[in-house]
Amino acid sequence: MSVDFETVGDAEIEVRRYGTGQPLLYLHAEDGLIFSGPLLEALAQDYEVIAPHLPGFGRSSRPGYVKTVRDLALVVSEFLERLAGPIPIVGSSIGAWVALEVALLAKANVSALVLASPVGIKLGDREERDFEDLWMADFDSVPGILYGDRSKAPDLNQLSDDELLHLTTCQEAVARYCWVPYMHDPALRHWARRVQCPVLIVSGSADHFALVPGYYERLTEVIGGDPVHRSIDGAGHRLEEEVPSALARLVADFVRRDGSRPEAAASARRG
Repeated sequence: MSVDFETVGDAEIEVRRYGTGQPLLYLHAEDGLIFSGPLLEALAQDYEVIAPHLPGFGRSSRPGYVKTVRDLALVVSEFLERLAGPIPIVGSSIGAWVALEVALLAKANVSALVLASPVGIKLGDREERDFEDLWMADFDSVPGILYGDRSKAPDLNQLSDDELLHLTTCQEAVARYCWVPYMHDPALRHWARRVQCPVLIVSGSADHFALVPGYYERLTEVIGGDPVHRSIDGAGHRLEEEVPSALARLVADFVRRDGSRPEAAASARRG
């Protein structure tokens, strides 16, 4: 694994790279990359995994004009232009939201999209909450919301001061980007139909963060690219932490079968 910094606009982006081979971009969930090592190492068996910390997360800076998830996607889209594309993107939770936005902004540079426990689209009624409010939840209940097996949740008491500072920084970034409206962009469900690349949606059967029944299956009805849905039995919302090997296998199988099709890349370029 190597770490360097790249300048994108006014942002200094921390970028981690794992493995060799076909490039694959990974966009992290709410905790940044701190707990994503096992997944990134598993993906690196087949790809050169490029994993940036989004602006405001980790050691990446956040320019004042980067205020929304759409702004994050614009930064990632510019970063993506530097890579030999089109390439597949894998995103987890908020990273999946960013990945979906990137697939709309930079169609020609995205060959396939894997959305693991994605947020960002509201499917419920106006008075219906789509996602559990983690900031209002009792602290002891959070592992049961995010993990199918509570024992897979990280023990925060075992983290160093630097690791706790990292998590606090990430929580601040999530609050900045996702507080209002909570964990979604009201317009995104109306634009998601314009995605053209192959799309895989992966969720855990024990995900208690999404509150709308059948939320992840229903996403296949609003996202373009003829998406398919796969569920990992017993897993919760944090797939990248709880079942990294199973998620990596689904990614590799999907990208090999669907994301490397010449007609998929050609379709993206035509868009």
